[in-house]
Parts: sequence; structure tokens; C-alpha cells
Amino acid sequence: MSDSVADILSKFNRKERYWVVQNVLGSPGGVSQDFGSPAGVSQDFFKRLVKDPGISLLSSRLSRTAWWGVDYHFDWLFAALYMHKTGLQSGDFPPQINGTLGDRDSRAIKGQQEDIDLVIANDRDVILIEAKAFGSWGTKQIIRKLKRLKLLGVDDNGFIYRPEAPNDPLVKLHFVLMSPKRSDEIDNLPGWPKWALTDEKPHHIELEIPGFDSGFLRVVRCGRKTEDGWSHWKVE
Repeated sequence: MSDSVADILSKFNRKERYWVVQNVLGSPGGVSQDFGSPAGVSQDFFKRLVKDPGISLLSSRLSRTAWWGVDYHFDWLFAALYMHKTGLQSGDFPPQINGTLGDRDSRAIKGQQEDIDLVIANDRDVILIEAKAFGSWGTKQIIRKLKRLKLLGVDDNGFIYRPEAPNDPLVKLHFVLMSPKRSDEIDNLPGWPKWALTDEKPHHIELEIPGFDSGFLRVVRCGRKTEDGWSHWKVE
């Protein structure tokens, strides 16, 4: 019996965000197993997160009201953490705290769309997840994001404190890679903050994609290349 059109469509579905969201909801196979809310982070996903011995969360359990979002810009993240720490609400903020004129790399707010793939706020824990579903990690992109992490104002343990309460962590940040398989090239990149490492390797959880090793297809142009493009195409 031939595959249904839905089966064939699914075999080309290599969109990273789709698989990230499916994993968050606890349904990588397409069947919902969350709390009953379509926006709820699943207990299964939370358990996978805390399996890494280096991911020590302030909260021992996942809240039913944990907030999450995808493609969250670094500018938003810095601004949100800064407002939470200082209590400021809106209007004009102080000059760039970590930067000076002419030194763009050290400025926290860059006016760019560079983002974190997945952000989960669970009580005082803020979990930042960078995902890669298909293909290889971009080392230049990861290096840029590691530089952005250093501008978020956390200590070696990932803690953010209010100025008036230096011994009581306000927030704990976690940075986690999520992919079907680990990458030695990314693991060995310089510049990882201490709070993002377990045994000197970055925190990592598996991105569950059923049929990852053999079940997915891609379209490839081939044949003779002309000014108008390639003459043929094939499916691999």
C-alpha cells in the first residue's frame, strides 16, 4: 500500500521549530501528552531536562503555568532580565551598561534579530535552549550567541541578583543545546560560560525526532547548471 499524502508530506518536514514545539508539548510522535493545555510544557520534557546532572534547577518541579516562547530575541531577553532585576517598567533606561561608543560587540542591546530558539520560565529558572534538528551546527552563530550570553549579567553559577539582595538569587539561567546527536565541534568551542557546562561540556538534551536516521527526505537540484538554474532535481 502506498503512503498517504500526509505520510509523504511528513517525510519532508524538516522545519526545526516544528520539532522543538512538538518536544516541548511532549508529543514528538504527534500525540499530545501534556497537562491538557495546548500551551503547557510537558512533564516528559522537563524530566529530560533535569537528567543532565549539571542542570541544577532552583525549582524541583515543573509548574503548570511555566511560560515558554520560541525565537526569543536577545535584546528582549536582556531587557526583560534587567527590568526584573531593577524594577524599572518603561521609558528611558541608562546608557548601555556593558558597552562603550565604538565597541558594538560589548553592547547588550544591538537592534538585531539574533535569538534563542526556546525560552522556558519556570518559577525562578529561565532555561535557554538552542536547537538544531537537521544539518550541522553553525560555529560562527554559536560563538556570537555565547558572546551575547556573557552580557546578561550572571555570575559563574548562572545567578542574577537584585542589588539590594546579593545573597538571594532572583533568577537562575540555564543554557542547553538540543539536537538528535551531540556535536564534538560545538562541544569543544571556546567561550562557554561555566554555568552552561557539565564536566566541561555544554548541557545537552536529545531532540526527539521519530525516524530521524532514515525516514526523512530532501529535495536536491542536480544535472547541468545554467544561467537559469539547475536542469534537474531529485529526492534523497
